[in-house]
Amino acid sequence: MDATLGNFLGIALVVLVAIGIGMLMPVLAQAKRTLSVAERRFDRIGAQVEEVLDDTRRVVRRVDRITEDLEDSGVPAARLVESMAGLANTLEAVRDRVGTVAAIASTVGPVVVSAYRAWRGNGQDEHADFDDLPPGDDGPRN
Repeated sequence: MDATLGNFLGIALVVLVAIGIGMLMPVLAQAKRTLSVAERRFDRIGAQVEEVLDDTRRVVRRVDRITEDLEDSGVPAARLVESMAGLANTLEAVRDRVGTVAAIASTVGPVVVSAYRAWRGNGQDEHADFDDLPPGDDGPRN
């Protein structure tokens, strides 16, 4: 009886380990795919960061040269910086207004299109030619 119980427990243990491994395999496979994708993204991000840093270094060198040229020519750099800040503020205000107009257009646009389609006859005969209507007739009305 003890040998049978021992065999049963041994088989049960093997079955439980097999089930555990079977459950872990898809999880481990998905984790491998996820980590591979993350590694590729990090590699791309690293390359992009390097490009941004190179561009930033170039811009800083250019600003240094411009500042040196301005100082050599006698133009105070502070006045130039104030002018550039004013220009940046103006551009930011324009960007905000364009964003507001785009938001309004995206809200009102579908309503206008729906109204136009309703006026044209609920989307029927979308390519109807109204040139042959009698004078004074503006098209279908619902």
